[in-house]
Amino acid sequence: MSRILGFSTKDWPNHRTGMPKLQSGSFTTFRFVRKDRAMKVGECVQVVVHPRMKAPGRVILGTARVVAIDPRWVMPPKWADSPVMVAICRKEREFSGADWSAIDLVKPDEALEDGFLTVREMFDTIGKMYQYRQLTEPMVKLTLVWVDVTEAWWDAWA
Repeated sequence: MSRILGFSTKDWPNHRTGMPKLQSGSFTTFRFVRKDRAMKVGECVQVVVHPRMKAPGRVILGTARVVAIDPRWVMPPKWADSPVMVAICRKEREFSGADWSAIDLVKPDEALEDGFLTVREMFDTIGKMYQYRQLTEPMVKLTLVWVDVTEAWWDAWA
């Protein structure tokens, strides 16, 4: 059984193309790394809208394969050089050996692709959902391609 990758709506926009991001052949999403099992390139996931609901509210759109995993700091660029971020990176390097200072920031075009008009809007939205967890750890940008789609995928945009 493949892992579930859930979305709250099928119509999450890609502001770069002007169409829902799940409607294209490939799409991206930003997630925090799970402590129990990180995703791997090549892994197939079941893409679901409303994953916590029972049928008929839960809609399985199909299967997608992870083709790239890129860590990113989700914050406005001017914050990255702040004394607080420098201290967090230094502390994490001492604690885990990870050099978080080498991780890129989310670029404006990546925010557009992921459904946000600006990096600041992305930062604020994720911060409200996750109590600003992105200030202390990076997220991963997952790039996925559709492997198989269900009838529900076709019905979603009919």
